[in-house]
Amino acid sequence: MTHVTDAQLKLLWHTLGLSPNDCDKRSVCRNHFLTGPDGDDARQLDELVSVGLMIVGKPPAFCPQDEVVYRATREGERFAIDSLPPLSSTEVA
Repeated sequence: MTHVTDAQLKLLWHTLGLSPNDCDKRSVCRNHFLTGPDGDDARQLDELVSVGLMIVGKPPAFCPQDEVVYRATREGERFAIDSLPPLSSTEVA
C-alpha cells in the first residue's frame, strides 16, 4: 500500500476535480495542477511523483514557463477515487 499524507491526498483530489464532500464531484473532471517549482505544493506533489501517482510536465504556452504542471497517472486516479470516503446521507440527498 502506498503511503500518502492527508495533504497529498487533498492535492491529488484537487488535481482531478474530486471532492470528498460533494456528490457532484465524485468522478474525474480534469487532470492538471499548475504550480511554481519551489512551493510546498510542488514538494508534496513531487513525493506523489516518486511513488508513481503523478507525473510532471511542461506548462501550456499561455502559462509562465517557469511553472510546473503535475498530472495524475492512471494509478493515481484509481488511488484518489478509491480513497474518497463514503458520502453521508445528508450529502447524498
